Amino acid sequence: MSQNVLTPEKLKTYPQQPHGGKLVDQILKGKEREEALERAKHLPKIMVDMEAVITLEMIATGVLSPNEGFMNEDDYNSVLSDGRLKNGLIWPVPLSFAPVGDRNKQLIDSLSIGDEIVLIDEQKEPVALLTLEDIFDYDRDYRATHLFGTTDRNHPGVDAIYRRMGDTALGGPVKLLNRMHWGPFEQLRLEPKDTWHQFYEEKEMRSVGGFITGANPLHRGHEYIHRNALEELDGLLIQPLVEMAKREYTRHEFRMLSYRSVMETYYP
Repeated sequence: MSQNVLTPEKLKTYPQQPHGGKLVDQILKGKEREEALERAKHLPKIMVDMEAVITLEMIATGVLSPNEGFMNEDDYNSVLSDGRLKNGLIWPVPLSFAPVGDRNKQLIDSLSIGDEIVLIDEQKEPVALLTLEDIFDYDRDYRATHLFGTTDRNHPGVDAIYRRMGDTALGGPVKLLNRMHWGPFEQLRLEPKDTWHQFYEEKEMRSVGGFITGANPLHRGHEYIHRNALEELDGLLIQPLVEMAKREYTRHEFRMLSYRSVMETYYP
């Protein structure tokens, strides 16, 4: 886990600021985490899949700042209709949590605003606490139409909405209890505060761009984009999509080796 401490005062000195002006940190530590883990043993539980676990970690570490959890109904509808949070801040896709399954439906029917629930992974290990600030009807047709312009389930994004989302959404802040270990890629894990520290303190850069790669190894098209970006920017953060990419494309290990080779051999 990252040991870098990024205070609001230090953050203000950086040349680039987090979206919305706030870098979220919702990771529980020390005694607070121990007390939360003990409390979680007696709380209602909802199991979440790998994609949700990843989303929870992104929220808690500040990747999705300024969001501190899953959106309430006002923010959710505002993002779908206007591409902005209710306060006017630009945000492209709503962060929502609408569990599927009959058991979850029964549990949700028993919940009230202010309740606390624990989200567990597929091994039944606690991942995060969710404090309910909103419970609202989740219209999958409305979401699919506004995001993708269709309700045709042949579209993979549309199919994911109907397959992974239920009829009722839960909104509220989350607190991360445990993090997934990414095996051979764990040593490459960087939280936002780590990247800010490296770029703006260690390397003293003034501008940095980010590039998320897909399921393919780094290729000439990527290189062209990167080199053009580096003509305008001081630095480039390459973020490989690893776990959610289909393994039948190229093994993750080989993709990572291609990134490392290009960065060490060809890039400035």
